[in-house]
Amino acid sequence: MKFAFLWLFTLHTLTTATTAATKVTPQDSLTDFKWRHRLIITHVDSEIKWSKLQDEAQHHSHKFNARKLMWLVVVKNKTWVFNISTFKTASPLLSAEVLTIVEQNLGKVLLIGLDGGIKNRYPIQTFSLEQIFNEIDLMPMRRIESNE
Repeated sequence: MKFAFLWLFTLHTLTTATTAATKVTPQDSLTDFKWRHRLIITHVDSEIKWSKLQDEAQHHSHKFNARKLMWLVVVKNKTWVFNISTFKTASPLLSAEVLTIVEQNLGKVLLIGLDGGIKNRYPIQTFSLEQIFNEIDLMPMRRIESNE
C-alpha cells in the first residue's frame, strides 16, 4: 500500500512538473507523431516493469532525445506517453489506437519510424534500447539528422 501511494505521488509530481515546464503539442492520434517523433510502443504488466523501462530511458536520455523518441506504454489498460521531457496519459483516441497495436503484437516492442511505419518488432524479454538506437542510426533519416 505504501509503495502504491509513493508511486502515485511520484507519478503525479512528475506529470505536473513536466507539463508546467514544457510546452507539449497535443497528440490525440498516432498520425500526430508522424515526422516529429519515432515511437516505441509496448505493453508491460506491472508498474514495476514500467518503472524499470523509465529508468533505462532516463539513463540514455541524451540518446533518446537525439533520436526524437517517444515511448507509448500500456500499463493495465492505461496508455502513457513518455520521453525525457514528457510524461502524461494518452488521449482516449490515441489510447485506443495504441491498445489495438499492442493487442496485435503481444509480447513485442515495436519501433515506429518518423514516416509512421513499423520498422521492427523486438521480443519484450530480450529487447534493449541499445538495439533500437543502433537500428535508428542505420536509417536514412537519422543519417541526415546526424549530418545537420
